[in-house]
Parts: sequence; structure tokens; C-alpha cells
Amino acid sequence: MNLPECFELLKIATSPGDNQQNTPSTDPFECLCKRLDVAVSCNAELVEILDTLPELEDTIPGRYVRLLTACLKKMAGLLEPQPADFLISVQQRTLITASLEFLIAIGLLPCLDPGVGVPLEKRSSLVKSWSRITDETKRIEQLRLVVDCLMIMIACNETIKSIILIKFLGDLIAANEQLKALKSVEFKDRFEKIYEDVFRPNLIRELIMLVSGRGGTPPPPWLRAICGGRLSKLLVEQNGLHYLTQAVDDFGGADFWSDWRKVESIARIVSSRPKSFSGTGREYFTNISHQVVNLLDVNAEKFGPFCALVVLKTHQVAPQVVDVEVFDRVLHPIERLLVSVNYESFDSKDLGPAIRRCARLLILPPGQTIPIAKRLIRLVTVLLAIYANVQQSISPLKSDLKELLASIVYRSGMEPDRQAVVLIDALLDTTLDAQKFTLSEEEELTITHGVPSSLVHEEVVSDAFEAKTNALLSVLESFPTDGRGEVIAKMMYRSLSAIKVDDITTMTSSDATHWEDRMKQMMLLSMLLERFQDQFLANWTDMLGVVKEVLEAAQARSESIGFADDSNERTIELALAILSASLLSAEVADREKFAVFVPLLSTLQSHPKASINESAKSLLQLFTDYLDIDPGLIQKGVILDSATSSRKSKQHACMAEVVRDLGDPLEAVKGHALIEIGRRVRRRDPEFLDHFEQLQSAVLANLGDSDSYVFLAAVGALAELTLVRPDTLLPLLVDLFTDWSRQERTLAVRANVGEVLARVCRQLGPLASFHADKLINAFLSLVKEEDELLRASALSSLADLCMVSTRKIASTLQELVYCVNQLLTFEKSALVRRAAVNLVRSILAGSKEDMLTIIQDSLLDIYRLVKQLRSEDSDDIVRLHAELCLEEMRANMKDAFDVEKRSLIREIRIK
Repeated sequence: MNLPECFELLKIATSPGDNQQNTPSTDPFECLCKRLDVAVSCNAELVEILDTLPELEDTIPGRYVRLLTACLKKMAGLLEPQPADFLISVQQRTLITASLEFLIAIGLLPCLDPGVGVPLEKRSSLVKSWSRITDETKRIEQLRLVVDCLMIMIACNETIKSIILIKFLGDLIAANEQLKALKSVEFKDRFEKIYEDVFRPNLIRELIMLVSGRGGTPPPPWLRAICGGRLSKLLVEQNGLHYLTQAVDDFGGADFWSDWRKVESIARIVSSRPKSFSGTGREYFTNISHQVVNLLDVNAEKFGPFCALVVLKTHQVAPQVVDVEVFDRVLHPIERLLVSVNYESFDSKDLGPAIRRCARLLILPPGQTIPIAKRLIRLVTVLLAIYANVQQSISPLKSDLKELLASIVYRSGMEPDRQAVVLIDALLDTTLDAQKFTLSEEEELTITHGVPSSLVHEEVVSDAFEAKTNALLSVLESFPTDGRGEVIAKMMYRSLSAIKVDDITTMTSSDATHWEDRMKQMMLLSMLLERFQDQFLANWTDMLGVVKEVLEAAQARSESIGFADDSNERTIELALAILSASLLSAEVADREKFAVFVPLLSTLQSHPKASINESAKSLLQLFTDYLDIDPGLIQKGVILDSATSSRKSKQHACMAEVVRDLGDPLEAVKGHALIEIGRRVRRRDPEFLDHFEQLQSAVLANLGDSDSYVFLAAVGALAELTLVRPDTLLPLLVDLFTDWSRQERTLAVRANVGEVLARVCRQLGPLASFHADKLINAFLSLVKEEDELLRASALSSLADLCMVSTRKIASTLQELVYCVNQLLTFEKSALVRRAAVNLVRSILAGSKEDMLTIIQDSLLDIYRLVKQLRSEDSDDIVRLHAELCLEEMRANMKDAFDVEKRSLIREIRIK
């Protein structure tokens, strides 16, 4: 008998005949078994093998198993003399696989206890009517027969071995453990050899499947104990955790590691010392801890959450082991920077990997906190200094640093106030300001050695602080939205409180350390206000008390020292800016909170510095317009109470009367109604704000009225409405201003809308930069209009916007420069060219000493352009503006490189 004949028999054994479906039978395998019996009986060699096999139950499954086993053993005997890598065709492999499936489903599974392996009914739909073999002797005989056949096939050919150990490994393990449970151990040694040779991830996968009970029936305790012991032995082997993750990948799918619930179930198993483990608990947890750190180096991005949960749960059981074997190993390269004094001998090659590992270990599910928060908080200073140095680079390590800093602070379980303290302390710490951390293209982090911090020049400290502040703001942006606002509010509050000290009237400028920290706090506060305006507006009431104390202390210092102090003036300007920003969210009900500032602002009106006295005057006017506060009465000690306010409000017309007057044909009545709308909206009257949309429609309808009294009143009312809801109305106004596709949008309406936009931007002052993106495109689109007055007006409006929001328009600066370049090159109208070069000057004036940072990519183009205009343009005024541009550039460059004039404080003015 040869191999082709054997494979023909296997085809008969696994392929029912064409007429089988029409043959009446109580068992679907009866006809198949008869056909196979006839084929085997015709071959003497197979009959001889069949006679050596033990007798099984005299049933169709029993007879079929004996016949199929004889065929498979004959095939194995024919393959055994062949080389181990003897080639088997794809068709032959398919036949072998089908034969093994039949053999296991019919001969092996009925002999297993419930819960062991895959149930028979789950494996085949053709054998549902078959029952399990209950006779213990018959079970053992049939299991021995099937297992012996599988062992012979494993030994005969490498291809067949791989088929069995990959596709049927779980069945083989179940059969072996069932035999051992039935006191039959004749295959024990051969199975142990298979356990040693099989691919570890495949073995772990099948053991997990057996323990989990795939058929719905829980596995028996003896199987759980055996498989659990083998799993624990595999886990403590070298790379055991790595093999476990590979096994989970096979049956868990690509999304497994992103499901916290599934990952936590595996982590809980790994972090629990199995009862079958022969060593001590310390030995087990030490082994697992080492593997966790090594696994982070394999694929930290993928397995980071799993490693973090294993460490977290193991720390709950064996905290000392995890502290030494995990956290000491991961944190040691970073912690050395806290104590090292000899940076010349500092080896930083492990610094980058340590940061990556630490960042991945802190990726925890919601609600979980870091187990060693106090130890990690000490590293915030070091990590912030490193991140400040590498934040401009493009590297995954930069993201790891940012994520690590946010996790340490936010996941530490600290209250928001404590988080604010930690971040501010790290920002003010100058220990590492002299060190430069460099990230190479190979992602290696190195230290450029510096000098001790006590010898560091002031310029280095200034640059380091600004870099760290920008890094800190970037980290805050990565905080979860629901918790970021409170932390930022606490930081603002603490920075504002730090500006005011109790003995400010006795301090002099010689107290260098104090003044340096105070200036840093002022810079931090101004940058927080600029970057996180929304968070400030949500917590402005907490700031007013500190603002009042700061103003009182600063004013007292001015009177005490008797001369102008730049730091003190900047303090006053910053406090006034915060007070102005608070007005955006204030209502009439908050009038008493602001009334206490009237005496201070009245005094500041006579301050020698123009920006301060102008801001004080503007704020007093805003108090009157928005909050109905009369500075004159307050100066006399009279503050309007709620009853007085109520009586005063009754003097004004109600909403219904105003709406009625808007429909009056007389221009005077209609105009007065529009003025009343503007006045009541300015005071944040709840009755009018509740009908905001109705008022908006009414005011827009009167914007194009032919009577000047009416449309000017409508302009004022629309400006007040826009200041209340700029996010809603500004896009609408921009559309009205730029889109002429609708016939009702006449030139008069367009001009009036432009006046509204001008008033809004003028009223917002520096805060107009928040809406710069909505306005820039509108003004740029008008540059294409034919009317030279309209083009010049649009360029002038852009110039005014650039003066207060150069940083905000940095993203569109290239487009602005290109537009100006084209206009100055090809525009014939002198009026438009004058407005264009004035726009260039405004960009330069708005950037000030930060010119090199804000417009560095366009600076050379601007310089060449204005230099050419100064010498070649035919218009005298254009040449004059070009000369002023060059003067502005020279002044900015001088300030940028003059250390004595550089300041850590950003200047904020209220216009």
C-alpha cells in the first residue's frame, strides 16, 4: 500500500457519498462507516493493523474510530522512512486536517469530563445525538487509542506535527490531563517533551482557553489547578509576560489592549501569586516586576496600560518589591538629576528610556491614582526643565514628557490647589536652568554641561523661565477638560496673591530674589490670562479680592517710595487688566463687588503713567455703562442698594414698551427705543437679555434706515449686543460686511456694519485678539474690491487689529505679508500703498521685542520690501512710512538683544 492509496482512504473517511442524504438512518455516520469498512477490508495491511487495535464499544462511533485510526497509523508508517521535511501537498494537508477533526470529534471528545475541552455539540453538528462514554474502562481505552495515534503522527512528519500542535494543541492537552485524572500516565513523559517544544504563546493561549471553559460548563477543579500551575510556571520563565501578551493577541484581537475591563482581568491574574507556585511570594513578584520593565521596552505604546495595571495591582500586594524592582529601576536615571552635583561625569544614556517607561506606567484607567505620588511629584521640576528644552523638537519623547508631567500632577490624587502649588514651585525652581538637554535624531537625550545655578547669568535664567512657562502651558492643555479649569484658576489666584506681599511698602529694589520671583509670577499670570481666557472668565469672582489687595499695596508702595517704579507700575497694569477682563462676565447683580474699586480707580486717574490713568478712566466709564455705578455717589460714601436700583430701573421703559416704540413711524420715537435697548443691554438687564434674539432681529432691521438718528442708534445697540455674545454675532456681522450677494445689503448697511465692528474691537481692546481669526479673513477679502477707499479702509482696520493681536495672527502672517508685497509692487493708488505700508509698521510695532519669535519666517521679506520702498517709491508719505518701519525694526532688535531692557513681564494695556 502506498501514500496515494492512504490519502484516498482518508478522502472516503471524511467525504460522505452522494446518496447518503437519501439513505434512511438513525445515525448520519452509519453509511460513511460502512463505506470505510468495505475499503479497509479490501486491504490486508490495514486489516492487520486493525487486529492490533483494542476493541471499543460496538457502536458506529466506536467502529469508525478504529477504522480511521488504522488508516492514519498506516499513513504515519509510510511517512516515517521519509525525511522529516518531506513535502506534503496542500490537498493532502487538507485531508489530514479533516481526518484529525473527525478523529477528535468522534473519538476524543466523548471521553472527556464535562467542562474539559470544547463540548461535542460545539464541535460538530452531525454528532449531536451521540452521548458521552460513561464506562471508565472504555473511556481510557478509547482515549489511549486516539492519543497514541496523535503521538505517532507527531513523530512521523514535521508538517503533520505543526498541524496538530497549532490546530489541535488544546484537544491534546485536554486528553492528556484527562488520562492523568483517570490514573493513566503512560503518555506523561512524551507529553512533557511536547510541552517543552511547543511555541510558548500557543501553549499559554490553549491553557487560558481550557481554564476559561469555552463551552459554557465551568472546568472541573482538578483541570483548573493543573492548567493554573502550568500557566504560573510559564509566566515566571524568561519573557513569560511577553509570551502571555502574544497569546492574548491571538484570541483577544487588535482592540483587546484598549479595553480597560479586559486588560484589568488579565492583570489581576498576573498580579496574584498562584497556589501552585513553589517559590516564595517575593520571588514570584520580583520575577513579574522584572518582566514588566522589560515588556515596556518591547512595545510600550501597546502594552503600557497592561504593565501599568500589573504594577498597580502588584503594588497593593507587595509594595516593597514593586518599589525596588520597578520604580527604582525606572526612576533612578531621572532622580539622579535631583542630587547630582557633578554633571561632567553624568551619564544620561538611560534618561530617555526611563522617561518613556515612566510615562507608560502612569497610563491608568479613570479613577485610579498613582501609587507613589509623593516620590513622583519631586520629579516635576526635573521633567519640566527637560521638556522646556526639547519642546520645539519633533519626537515621540516630547509627547511622552508632556503626558508624563500631566499624569504625575493630575493622577496624583492631589486637590487642585495643591496641583497649582506643585506646578508653580517647579516653574520657579532654577536648579537646572544652567543645564541644556538636547534630543538627537536617534531619540537620545543628552545633557550639555553648564555651571552651578548660583553663577548663572540673568539672561540664562530669563530664557529658561520663559521656555519653562511655555512648556507648563502646553502641559496644562493636555489636562482633562473637566479638571483643567479649576487648576488654572488656582494657579492664577496663587500668582496674583504672590504679587502682593504684606511688607511691600518697606521693600526696595535691592531685594533681588523677591523681585525676581515676583516678576516671574507676573509673567506667568499674564500668559495664563492670554492662553486660558475661558477658564479665567469662569472663575473671575475668586480673583477680585486679591486684585483689590494688589492695587492697594501697589498704590501704598508708590506713595511710600516717592518715585516711579517699573515693577510696581507693571503690577498695577496687570491688576487693571484682570479687573477689565472680569467685566466681561459681570452682571448688574455684581455691582457691589466692583463698587469697592471706585476710590482706587479715582486715585489712579492722576497716575503719572499715561497707560495707567487712561485704563483707570476707561474702567470707571465701564462701571457706569455696564453696572449702573455712579462714581460720584460712591466717592461720597453712597452705594446704591437693591431697593434704590429697583426704583431706578422702574424709571426705564419695560421690554413691551420698547418693542412697541420700535414700530412707531416717528423717527424720534424709534431712535429712542434703539438707544434704550443699547443702554439696557449694556447694563445686562435680565428682562432684555431673555429676549436677545428678538432684539437682534429688530436692531438689524433698522440698520439700513434712511434717517441718521435711527441708524446711528441701531449701530450703538448692535455694538452692545455683540459685546454680550461676540461668538454668535461677530460671524454674522462679518458676513454682512463682506457678502454682497443679497440685494438688501446696500452700501449704507455695509458701512454701518463696519462701524459696529470698529466699535466692538475698540471696546474689547487687547481682548479683540480672541476674535482675530473671524475678522482677518473679512478684511483681507475687501482688499480685492475696486473702490480704493474701501481697500484702504480694510488695510487700516487690519493695521489696528495687528497692533493688539500680533501673536494671534501669527498663523496668517505669511498671507498678510504676501498681500502687502503684491499691493506695494503693483498697486497704483497712493492711498492704498500708504495703508499697506502702515499695516507693515503695525505688525512690527505689535510684535515689539518678540519680533524674532513671532515673525521670524517673514522678517527678511519685510526688511527687503520696506528698504526698497524707502529708496524707490514715488510717494513721499509711503517713503516716510517705510523709514518708520525700519526705525521700528531697529528698535525691536535693540530691545531683543539688550539684556538690561529685556523683561520677564508682558505688558498689558487697557484701551
